[in-house]
Amino acid sequence: MRPMRRRSCRISPAATLPITLVVLELALASTVFADVVSTEFSSSPENEGWDIIQIYCEPELWIEDGWFFQYVDLCPGEPPPGGQTAAYRRSLADFIGQDEFFIEWVVETDADRSEIPWGGGVALSAWSLGGVNYAFSIAGDLAELNRDNLLRIIEVEITPGPHTHRLELFGAELYVWYIDGEIVDSGVPEGAYPSSNPNMNFRNKAAWGPNLARWNYIRYGTISTQPGDFNSDGEIDFYDLYFFYECLTTEAGGWAGCAWADMDFSGQTDCDDWALFVEAWTDPADPPGMAECANPPDFDGNGSVGPFDLAILLGNWGPCPDPPANCPADLDDDAQVNAFDLAILLGSWG
Repeated sequence: MRPMRRRSCRISPAATLPITLVVLELALASTVFADVVSTEFSSSPENEGWDIIQIYCEPELWIEDGWFFQYVDLCPGEPPPGGQTAAYRRSLADFIGQDEFFIEWVVETDADRSEIPWGGGVALSAWSLGGVNYAFSIAGDLAELNRDNLLRIIEVEITPGPHTHRLELFGAELYVWYIDGEIVDSGVPEGAYPSSNPNMNFRNKAAWGPNLARWNYIRYGTISTQPGDFNSDGEIDFYDLYFFYECLTTEAGGWAGCAWADMDFSGQTDCDDWALFVEAWTDPADPPGMAECANPPDFDGNGSVGPFDLAILLGNWGPCPDPPANCPADLDDDAQVNAFDLAILLGSWG
């Protein structure tokens, strides 16, 4: 196993999830919920519903900490451009006729941009037989979008590290490409997508030199229009909670990919949206407390968190009264004043 080069990068949302949501993530691997498919790479792609297109010349593939790694090298005795390949495909036939469709994925690669013209580096494509195609080629510092062979290729400079890419398609009217929540390209497509025989493909390939790629997730499906309901199944439950947490706690909260979580239409996913999300909750089990939206720890109202607030918290240590409404020291709303609340208070000190 070859380690990924150390770089400054944003923390993957999965790394900061509460325990309940980490457990939930394991249950989300490549599962279809209504009109959204999510592959979280808790196991190999072929175990999560992807067909193998090509595993050529024995590349190194492994799962580690929720990332799918692909190390590809040049094949022994074979001259460039023609190295190892690891490629996968899924049918999008269930989405034919959808007016609004999205693809979102997080990937990092150290491939040199000179690999791209030869098919090297990372690629993800959504194509239709005789229809509209969207093919992304990504190197360590460059991302390309080729909509079809008759239109110009769009190139975007990127910094080394993992990036969140998202393509939103609105019938034959509009496509929008985001990188880390910022629009980098948009326009009128050649036609509606998905259409005839659509497929989703992704791979890593070596052309002139070895490279290492890692994928955090790939998600696609119809774009939700119901506030709080990520997967458009008519329920607001633990599945939606997983993605709501991601929108609440990362820079993605203010961009179009999280518009469904912006329940008060303020332009940002915040704790006001969390309150509305809880009100709309439909799962039989109660949602867990959201520490980021806990009660303020300034119990004495003096504008700062200090020793007096700490004394109040310690004086209320233990289970909250029943009903627990008058329990301000319960900062994470779990009906207990305990070490979790103490950690929130100390984190707000000053």
